[in-house]
Amino acid sequence: MTPLFALSDIQFRDVFAIDTMAISPSAITVVQGPSGCGKTTLLRLLNRMSRTDSGTIRFHDDALDTIDPVTLRRKVVMLSQSPVLFSTSVRDDALAGCRFAGMAVPSDEQISNALGAVRLNKSLSDDPTPFSGGEKQRLALARVMLMEPEVLLLDEPSAGLDADTEEAVFAVIRSRRDAGSAVVLASHSGNLAPLGEVDRWLFRDGRVIRASEAA
Repeated sequence: MTPLFALSDIQFRDVFAIDTMAISPSAITVVQGPSGCGKTTLLRLLNRMSRTDSGTIRFHDDALDTIDPVTLRRKVVMLSQSPVLFSTSVRDDALAGCRFAGMAVPSDEQISNALGAVRLNKSLSDDPTPFSGGEKQRLALARVMLMEPEVLLLDEPSAGLDADTEEAVFAVIRSRRDAGSAVVLASHSGNLAPLGEVDRWLFRDGRVIRASEAA
């Protein structure tokens, strides 16, 4: 199978290097490592929010730096660990991604289903401003799920959640993969089982290596 992303000879400052890395269009790819190792930066490289010092990244066999960034980011959507709110109502915030991308607006029922899937029991008219960090994270996850992007880049989507809620969030991510999205996930979690089969990569001593190749 042709990789969705193919990275070769990557160097990012003195933070990390990647000899080769292939990301499948049909898998959940999980990157793990200690804080500050470069996991978030790797995600940002995949939608051109950051740039390498050297090396090549290809998306669908096209050099990433030849693709219009706006077009790319409508296909390759990133959810940061500290998501931004766009509105003072849950409904409008959940719809923000679709509106920015010029997509059809989901119905209230679809929004409620997305919120229920991530265990966010809130009214569509609620103001999300006072929500906890975990609640804002789950609202943002529902927002990007409603966009049904080709690729999801998720930075610690279960950070700060209890075990049961983390399992529910991982199940939602797995369902998105099953529906056809590729997922690249940075996570500290020690329980990846709810994601199903994953392709794990580790940041170790300034290099990114496949977990199966780690000594």
